[in-house]
Amino acid sequence: MATERRALVVDDDDSVRNVISDYLAGRGFEVVPARDGLEGAAFARRLSFDLVAVDLMMPRGGGLDVIRAVRASGSRAAVIVITGYATAQNVKSALEAGADKVMSKPVELGELGAAAEELMAGGDSDRES
Repeated sequence: MATERRALVVDDDDSVRNVISDYLAGRGFEVVPARDGLEGAAFARRLSFDLVAVDLMMPRGGGLDVIRAVRASGSRAAVIVITGYATAQNVKSALEAGADKVMSKPVELGELGAAAEELMAGGDSDRES
């Protein structure tokens, strides 16, 4: 039996977090949702993930904190930032912190799924879309 993949979904917007979580669950992921960067970083330190989908700007701990916690744990999880603030500086900061890809909100779920699969298969997708 195949091992279920685990995804961490971090977004302070309940509707965005729920839509992404439901989509990934439908693609076979065990989804761990987090409401903010502090909660996301805590999960990243305690659990292992294959995929992390994280908002950049949140009121309690930002996406960069989550990315740093994921990378500090030694994880090789695919990290996708999904943000409404995909400025050149934010994209650069996210990639430097260890994100693999930055996607702009509103994100198209099919594109998110394709990017996740590519990154988890070892593809190089570190660009903004």
